[in-house]
Amino acid sequence: MNRFFLLVNILVLFSACKKDVSGDGGQDAPTLTVKQEETTVPPQPTGTIADTLVAIGWMQEGQDKFILAQYDTALILYNKALEIFKKYPKDASKHIITAELLVAAFNAATSQNVQQSYAVARKALAYYAKNEGSLSSHNSGVAYQLIGSYHFSEGDLDSSLYYFKKALHIFKNEPVEDIYTIAMSHSNIAGILSRLGMNRKGMEHSRKALEMMEQKYGKYHPANARIYNNMAVLFAELEDYSNALIYFRHLVQIYNKTPPSPNSKALTLNNYGNVLANTGHFKEATKFLEQAKQIVTDSLGKAHPLLGSVHYSIGILKYEQKEYSKAISHFQKAVDIWQPYLTLNHPAIAGSYDYIGVAAYRKKEYEKAREYILKAIGIDTRVMGPNYPDVAMFFNEIADLEIHLGNLKKAQYYLDNAFKTLNYRPEDTFFCENTISPKILMESLHLQGRLYFKLFEKRRVLFYLKKSLMAFNKAIETIDFIKTNLLDFASQRYLFQNSYIVIEDAIQANKVACSEFSDKSFCQYAFVLAEKQKDVFLSRTLRENDFFAEYVLTDTLFLKERKIRTSIADLERKAFTVNAAPVHDDSLINEINSKIFYLKNDYGKLMEVIEKNYPDFYNAKNNRDIVSIKHLQDTLLSPHQSLLEYFVGDSTIFLFLITKDTFHVAQVKRDFPLKEWVEQMREGIYAPYTAHANKKKSAQKYAGAAHKLYNKIFRPVAHLLPEGSDLIIVPDGELGYIPFDALLDKMPGDPANFNASDYPYLLKHYTISLSYSATLLKEMRQRKHLKEPTKNLLAFAPGFAIKNTALAQQYMDTTNLRSGMDELPHSIEEVEYIRSLVGGKICTREQATKKNFLREASAYRVIHLSTHGILNDRTGDYSFLAFYDPDNNPETDWLYNRELYNLQLNADMVVLSACETGIGELQRGEGIISLARGFSYAGAKSIVTSLWKVSDGHTSHLMKYFYQKIKDGMPKDQALRAAKMEYISDPFVGNSHSPFYWAGFFAIGDMSPVQLSPPPAPLWQWLLGGVLGLLLLRFVVLKFYGKKKFE
Repeated sequence: MNRFFLLVNILVLFSACKKDVSGDGGQDAPTLTVKQEETTVPPQPTGTIADTLVAIGWMQEGQDKFILAQYDTALILYNKALEIFKKYPKDASKHIITAELLVAAFNAATSQNVQQSYAVARKALAYYAKNEGSLSSHNSGVAYQLIGSYHFSEGDLDSSLYYFKKALHIFKNEPVEDIYTIAMSHSNIAGILSRLGMNRKGMEHSRKALEMMEQKYGKYHPANARIYNNMAVLFAELEDYSNALIYFRHLVQIYNKTPPSPNSKALTLNNYGNVLANTGHFKEATKFLEQAKQIVTDSLGKAHPLLGSVHYSIGILKYEQKEYSKAISHFQKAVDIWQPYLTLNHPAIAGSYDYIGVAAYRKKEYEKAREYILKAIGIDTRVMGPNYPDVAMFFNEIADLEIHLGNLKKAQYYLDNAFKTLNYRPEDTFFCENTISPKILMESLHLQGRLYFKLFEKRRVLFYLKKSLMAFNKAIETIDFIKTNLLDFASQRYLFQNSYIVIEDAIQANKVACSEFSDKSFCQYAFVLAEKQKDVFLSRTLRENDFFAEYVLTDTLFLKERKIRTSIADLERKAFTVNAAPVHDDSLINEINSKIFYLKNDYGKLMEVIEKNYPDFYNAKNNRDIVSIKHLQDTLLSPHQSLLEYFVGDSTIFLFLITKDTFHVAQVKRDFPLKEWVEQMREGIYAPYTAHANKKKSAQKYAGAAHKLYNKIFRPVAHLLPEGSDLIIVPDGELGYIPFDALLDKMPGDPANFNASDYPYLLKHYTISLSYSATLLKEMRQRKHLKEPTKNLLAFAPGFAIKNTALAQQYMDTTNLRSGMDELPHSIEEVEYIRSLVGGKICTREQATKKNFLREASAYRVIHLSTHGILNDRTGDYSFLAFYDPDNNPETDWLYNRELYNLQLNADMVVLSACETGIGELQRGEGIISLARGFSYAGAKSIVTSLWKVSDGHTSHLMKYFYQKIKDGMPKDQALRAAKMEYISDPFVGNSHSPFYWAGFFAIGDMSPVQLSPPPAPLWQWLLGGVLGLLLLRFVVLKFYGKKKFE
């Protein structure tokens, strides 16, 4: 639900007219005010003609001030000119009309005397009709813009669009093209189309306006500010929040060069804060919205309508934070402030009433919720008409309320009205294209599916179950349609987060249908639905990279694509490091963000060209071929393998177990604190070693949580798994943080006695590996390297003997772990031993630089990184691996996750012998954004990674065991299990058998054995072979000559 942009812009969309009064054509002016500047009015010559010329000069100067965003100065000049013209009403009547239009447009733009501005526009049109015999002049177009703006302020969008289009037609047909006026008209039309649900058409108009303005004024001119604001708003309406944020940041760049008016600054901060609130960045949103509130209060007063918009936006923030009482208070304040300016039948009032209603619903105040939502429906239906997107959204909300209360007949009535409003016809093949709002339609279809499913549960009539399935299928089809029209993945991610509940309900309905109809195809489709929501971006990126790899050597378009993409990643990394510095360099940040902004624009245009020239690319990007259960059973799974995939919903956890011959679906009610149990299990394992917690209490915490989790998420299918089988687990949500090897199938007698041979680890029953999804398992197994690696091992161990005091303090660690930035004495020994087993190249100390890694990595089959890993669990793209650099410069020695996305590796296995490389920011629809995932983007077929901060010495032991098994030709998952088993049974380990030392490591992806080339023989073997060869040669020679002599 997102209606704030209409409200915060509703009184500032108006366009001030700008006309060269000498008759040579002119340009519209920007519409926002700034603090009044000093202006010096030149002395006034006397006489009618002289006075008129001076006044014309002032108006022209006012136009220039408008272009420079010095709006109040321009207004002073306009009023001075008008004052002179009025002295000569008979001779200067035309100029009077022009000046009045300018002043009226200014007033409308600053929410002052909107009705009076409308009257001035009507008066002007009457004058031109009478005295010019035509309504096709430039100023007639200006008058039509004012009338369109008035209708917009009244919520009459259809009339507003009509007049804006009429103005644009006039401006485009003028003898001398007025770029500014035409661009502003396109921008106005874009705003109206967006509110009517025609976002794509609106975007076309906005892009046209932007292109014209940048060509005429350059990229940083203040005249462009409104265009950038409207572009950001349109992206936000599309829920393309990533691009919305980019445009808002660029708008800030312009304001840093040319300080804006209080109106425009407050408006920008308000909109910016709303996007941040919608993306879950509540702290930043609060900061910007409070700044906006302060600016409006100090500069415009407590009664200004923009303050109502700010309260409305804060209300949305509080709603998203689930502070519903505070949200209601802010929405009511917005209504109170707006009432002197707006009628009670205004859409802005309706929006506030609706939010009050849904907030009351969340508070279980159902009668109040119904009252306010129905008020909102009544207002918008009367004012906006029956085919307005918000009307459909309001019908959805009242239907949701009635479904919750069990009033299913009422709910169906409201849903029927929503479908009618949306122009939805289920029999229409192109129903997504023909609806006025696919997103709202998706919500309506989801509610329809829920309603029919409740009817089925109530009456047990299969007809309702069928109708439920049909509605869910349509909702999912709509989600797919929306996804393909979103411009980047960040925005797709928000879609998946918001639609997860749709998938959960659809899986539930299909599972029930599987039983009710005795048809396993419904369960198979439930599995497909679970797969659709996993690792969407990773899967798409791998498909894109495979497509690019085919053409990158033959088409310069793809070389350019890679160059721009890499440049963007480099700049984003620089921006992150500058922002993370204790002292910010704002000018540098602004410079970097500007470069990113234009590179992303260039990248978007390039991708449009690529999609046009290569239609198959669109299919490769958007058409994900979900692996079927049959393919898994026939091709991917061996007789001793099973795949267990999870889908973690809000109320239910689904388990899909696939073996070579069978397929089962189980479900677990999510009536337990999953997140808390996972945290307890992890903390119980590592707290004694990272936080010096009590070992006995921690062991009890671990064992209790590990056994409870086993009972909930594993026991339901345990009886279906053969003892000793290889188990591929596809986790979901918080389950991605669980060390499955360390789950306990029963409570141990003494949880703290990890040396006990009968400690009931799951490790002892199964060989466990992980996969991001079943589809990605297929893709990672079948992936062909761009270039087959020719060398075995590349291992890096910086060691970190040279320390930078500031950096060491920033990442200080008092334990013997591979965390912080302390020395790692065992890491070099580790890589030297591995090289002795499999051969290859190692880089230690000063050779272990990021530069060397990037230069060498693509040629190797196995990459082993024994170093520090630093987790960023808020922004997973900026977790990093540390390489050697004596200056400890993040620009040169830290490899960020974000940079991995643009690498091209040819590795069969990457081993991250470092801290927390397998965890990070959790994103629904994508999973955990970890360094391990970053290496998957880069092309690695498998990754061995870690779940927590690991011990330097004990990790070295474990890795030695692991590589010995790899050398012996074991599959990677079996090698890792064998290494763990050997570790926990090794008497030399002493009392260090705790799962802290071994359970943190797990393997992801293709588990087939690594095909290593035999390592070169050591020097002593070459010398010994040479000596033996010489002796053999001597023996042959002596025998030959001895025989000759005898003869």
